[in-house]
Amino acid sequence: MKIKRSSISEEVFRILQEGIITGKYKTGSWLPSQDQLAKDMGVSRPTVRAAINKLSYLGLVKPRQGAGTIVLPYKGENEIIKTSKEFEISPQEIVDITIMRYALERMAVRLVAANASQNEIDQIENNIASQKKILDAKQFDRYSQEDINFHLLLAKISKNTYYIDYLESQKNFILKIITSVINTPYSLYRSYSWHCKLADAIFSRDPNQADSVVSELYLLTMKRLPKNSNNQIASIIDSIFPESGISDEA
Repeated sequence: MKIKRSSISEEVFRILQEGIITGKYKTGSWLPSQDQLAKDMGVSRPTVRAAINKLSYLGLVKPRQGAGTIVLPYKGENEIIKTSKEFEISPQEIVDITIMRYALERMAVRLVAANASQNEIDQIENNIASQKKILDAKQFDRYSQEDINFHLLLAKISKNTYYIDYLESQKNFILKIITSVINTPYSLYRSYSWHCKLADAIFSRDPNQADSVVSELYLLTMKRLPKNSNNQIASIIDSIFPESGISDEA
């Protein structure tokens, strides 16, 4: 995969991070050598080294001198379960909320990718830049607000009044959930990585890819839900969106 973005080191980091999260690079396995990664991605070796150093800081990999870089266990917190207890959300409410957001967000990002004006594209770019600035400054307490701003911005650009009203009415509650779930440097960078990937699909005017990114996110989210809720959500989503194949992965 050749890198085309201007922030080359950040893009290499995102690609490797996603490979670890999705299991492409399994726990205990070795990443390809820095020379091989540089060749595959069409970047310099120092660029790859900088990305690996960032992965190491987040506890995703451990470089071993003379041996290579080993992938560490993926520490995906079971925070969604804890959040449901803190806010007294019943298992059925978890199912209902997840299914509604899955359907609405897929629709919204398709509309945004297809119809966003250049001014609206610029607003998305500014939000992504603001997220990165907050993370670079390690102002982690500010990130959750920028996260919800990202979703609100996409809803407004979609111009679907129902989705806009839903997010606006639930904004404070969703912000509390985000703050609870995304509360470590690793989870913050993971959230930012997903936002960048979705933004790239929108910038490319690719509704199918934007839809696919949202589906990937919900699959990762479902894997952190209680098994019964996971199975119920997967069954309902597959009955509505048979092309999703979510029950095969859940």
